[in-house]
Amino acid sequence: MIRILCTIFGISQTYLSKLFRKYSTESFNRHLATLRIEKAKEIMEDNPDLFIKDIAAMVGFSDQFYFSRIFHSITGMSPAEYMKNHKGISCDAKS
Repeated sequence: MIRILCTIFGISQTYLSKLFRKYSTESFNRHLATLRIEKAKEIMEDNPDLFIKDIAAMVGFSDQFYFSRIFHSITGMSPAEYMKNHKGISCDAKS
């Protein structure tokens, strides 16, 4: 992803990373991972019967175990724990 942005803007990956860090509290890769995990959480809440490997693929992770590790580092719980804690909660049920 970062390579594509660098090509579009005509800048190096190092420079883009420095710019991102200058205006953000996290790296570009960490920010992207956080966005992907937030989307995964939405999918889990709306579709509690999906498999974790399918959710991982839907948000851009090709490795379910890497997804689980990143998910845990961002949320403090595994994807399975998150799904168990949020089973039956959808956007409609929250209202």
